[in-house]
Amino acid sequence: MNRKENQFIDKFIDKAKKGHVSSQRWVASYFLSRDTPNALSNAVFWLSKLVNKGDAWADYNLGYCYQEGRGVRRNISKAMQLYLLSSQKGYDSAQLNLGIIYAQRFKDFKKAMEFYRLAAKQGNKNALYNLGFYYEEGRGVSQNYKIACEWYLKAAKKGDIDAQNRVGYFYHEGKGVKPNLVEAFKWYKKAADNGNIASMYNLGLCYLEGDGVRKSKSRALKWFKLASLKGHSASKKELKKLLK
Repeated sequence: MNRKENQFIDKFIDKAKKGHVSSQRWVASYFLSRDTPNALSNAVFWLSKLVNKGDAWADYNLGYCYQEGRGVRRNISKAMQLYLLSSQKGYDSAQLNLGIIYAQRFKDFKKAMEFYRLAAKQGNKNALYNLGFYYEEGRGVSQNYKIACEWYLKAAKKGDIDAQNRVGYFYHEGKGVKPNLVEAFKWYKKAADNGNIASMYNLGLCYLEGDGVRKSKSRALKWFKLASLKGHSASKKELKKLLK
């Protein structure tokens, strides 16, 4: 780091020491981005000051530090307390993380759903996807493919590539919606163009079978190759068959 950079950072630190909230946020963000033990300890220091001022962003980020053991000893209970504070102030990422903790650590899917719904109301695409997944699998709710597809579609429209792939699959297989191969192809293509490996494979199958698109062995090969390069085993098998 050069002298000018140090001077620039020192100016923010000076303002932060005087209680300037936006400067405290900037300094905390800076130290979080450095990702070294000393920097993370400094981040925790500034986040703690902001938490005492009722800052929802700081509640969330300090909670994440406790969840992952970044700059502090890992403490899930403390992380949940901070996430809850942030969640109560409407911070959707905290609501999402609380849902994930309840699901993964406590296997309390109903409680997880409560927090996913809160985050989903604010348009959090990961929460929207998780709601779709829970309705598809029947976790914490009765299995319902129609509702699952509705949640997946909301997440897909916000650019979630896994949700785009699931919407494509639901239209392809007629799960919760009328089968529509053209619509299935459209969503597979969106997801594949954005890097979803499963959709690359599914596109290959669509071109191979003529599902929602004109048959094309060359285009099927293209998508199977792309997925294979990313380690997709089923695509590798399809490639071997086509190249015999």
